[in-house]
Amino acid sequence: MKNHSTVSRRDFMKAIGLGTATLGAAGVVAHDLDEILSVGSDIDTDRKHRWWVKEKDEPTVEVDWTLQTRWHGAQTGQCTYWQRQYLTQDELDRRSAASTEFTNNARKADKGSFRVKDYALGSCQTAASSQASNWGVVRRPTGTLQCNNANATGKYQGTPEENSRLIRNVLRIFGAGDVGFGMLDQQKKDKFVLSHLKEGGNSSTTWLPPLTTCRRIDFDNTATIGYEETERIVLPGATQLYDAAFTIPMVKQGFRAGGQLKGFSNSSRYRHFTSLQLQLQWFIAHIGYYMYGYPTTMGGLVPSQGAGMLTGICENGRNSGYSITPEFGTINGFFSLVTDLPLASTRPIDAGIWRFCQTCKKCVENCPFDCIPDGEPTWEPMINGKPDLCHSPGRKQTWQNGPQCWTSTGLIGGCGNCMGACTFNTDGASVHDVVRATLATTSLFNGFLWRADKFFGYGMYEDPNKFWDINFPTWGFDTTFGNVSGRYGK
Repeated sequence: MKNHSTVSRRDFMKAIGLGTATLGAAGVVAHDLDEILSVGSDIDTDRKHRWWVKEKDEPTVEVDWTLQTRWHGAQTGQCTYWQRQYLTQDELDRRSAASTEFTNNARKADKGSFRVKDYALGSCQTAASSQASNWGVVRRPTGTLQCNNANATGKYQGTPEENSRLIRNVLRIFGAGDVGFGMLDQQKKDKFVLSHLKEGGNSSTTWLPPLTTCRRIDFDNTATIGYEETERIVLPGATQLYDAAFTIPMVKQGFRAGGQLKGFSNSSRYRHFTSLQLQLQWFIAHIGYYMYGYPTTMGGLVPSQGAGMLTGICENGRNSGYSITPEFGTINGFFSLVTDLPLASTRPIDAGIWRFCQTCKKCVENCPFDCIPDGEPTWEPMINGKPDLCHSPGRKQTWQNGPQCWTSTGLIGGCGNCMGACTFNTDGASVHDVVRATLATTSLFNGFLWRADKFFGYGMYEDPNKFWDINFPTWGFDTTFGNVSGRYGK
C-alpha cells in the first residue's frame, strides 16, 4: 500500500513558490505534508474494499446449486396472494384496519414519526415519482400544487429558522448540494424576479423579438395563492414569498474530459432536478404551504445563479457564464424555487473567489473561442462592439460572450473547458481545505492553487479516456463535501 507521495516537501514547496517559513508565518501547520499530498492522489481503477473485508471463493452462507431453481419474481411475502395463503383474508383485513387506526391516531396526536413533516417526507417519494411524467397536470412544476395535508392538526408551524433547517435537510436528502434562502421583498419583486419565463427550448423561435409568446410573470396584490393563465404566471402579492436556492453538483471529470462526456455531465443536473422539484413540491404541499416551480427544467421565476449569489451559495468569477461555490467549485447546476413557507434569509459570502479570479485567468487561457475577457470588470457589458443584451445589467464584472460560446461547438452550452480547467474544480482533500480557508483572507496561496493541477491531476485531461478509468463515488461527486458539522447524525 502506498502511503506517501513521491513528491518531497522541499520539491513541492519549491515548485509552488512557498517555503516552510512562509507556511509558518501564515499560521499553517502541516503535521505530515507527504500524508496530506497523498490524499486523493491515487485513482483506484478496480473495486476496493476496506482492509478488514476479505474476498472469498464462495459466499459465507452455504449454497447448494443442486437445490436451486429459477424462481418466479412474484413469489415473495410482498405479494397479496401469498399473504392470503399464509395469514387468511380475515387476518389481513384485521391487520390493515389496525394499522390504519394506529396511523390515524398517531397523526392526530402529532407524535412519534407521524408528525406533519414526517408524513410529508414519508409520502412524497412515491407520490412525486408517480407524477414524474405528468408535466401537464395540476401537480406539474408550474402548478400551484394544491395543499394536500391529510394531517388533522393542519399546517406545520415552525419559526423561519426551523423552517430553513427543515428545507435545507430535505433538499440535501433529495440530492441538492448547498442551500440558501432569501426573502422576496419589494426591491426583488421590482428588480430581480424575471419578467418572462424561459420557455420553448434553446432553439425555439418563441425567443425571437419581441419574445411575446413566452409567458409573462406578474404579481396579483389581492391574491394569497398564485395561479396560471394562458399568457402569464401570476404570483400572490398579498402573501410574503421566499426564495429557496440550491445547487445540484455534477460530475467534475466529465467537464475535464470535454466533448460528449461534458454534455452528459452538464445535462445530469436537469435529470436530478426533475425528480427533486416534484418531491419538494409534494413535501411543501403536505406541510400546508405552496411552492412555485419551473415550467420546464431550464427556466424558473428568478435568475438561479443570482439567487445563489444573494443567498450565500456562491460567488461570481471572471466568467459570467457560471458561478463558483466554496464546496463544489464550478461544476454545479443552480436552481431556485419560490414558496410562501417563511424562511430565514442567508447572507452573501466572501470566500476569496472573486478576488482570486481577477488574477488567475485560467478560464481565459483554456477557452478555444475567446469567449471570456481578460480585462477589468465593467458596468457596461459589450458583445462584439454592441451592447450586451444577453445579460441583465447592474453588476460590475467581466462578461462572457454568450452567443460566441453557445455557437462555437456542437454541444449545448459550449465546450465547458473553462469549467473543467477552473482552479476551484478540486475535491475535498485536506490540503485544499487549508488553501480554501487561507484564500478568504490572504493571497498567499494564489500561486499554490494555480499550480495545484500539476501535482493533483486537476485541469483538463490530456487523454479524455481517463474518464473511464475513474472509480466514481455514488452520483459521481463527493456527497459528504458539504457536511461541515462532522459525522452526520452527530
